[in-house]
Amino acid sequence: MLDATVLSIGSYNCRAFNAERRAYIKSLLSKLSILFLQEQWLSDSQLALLGTLNSDFLFTGVSGFGNKDILSGRPYGGCAILWHSDMAANVKILNVCSNRVCAARVSLDNCQLLLVCVYMPHEGMTP
Repeated sequence: MLDATVLSIGSYNCRAFNAERRAYIKSLLSKLSILFLQEQWLSDSQLALLGTLNSDFLFTGVSGFGNKDILSGRPYGGCAILWHSDMAANVKILNVCSNRVCAARVSLDNCQLLLVCVYMPHEGMTP
């Protein structure tokens, strides 16, 4: 059961969703109420894999690319928000119409939180 008086939030740029990183994400979820993920590199059809990390968590996420995109090299980002299922009745997923942003509104006893996870790719540096 989630302690309503303690809300623990973390963020992780996972740079892929491979076995090693999934194990680390699972360990984070065992300690957190909410987790923001960036660069999960999942396509739209693969986003459901986020639901396999921990049965006590729900999620929303966006892919940085479509299912039909031809990818070469490193895929484009994507981001996600995972929250403990005890909060489910208090969370509303917000549609932000972007493949670089996902958001949710959390209503708690006397406050509301706007959770926003953003993927901001590095475009290159000038010397």
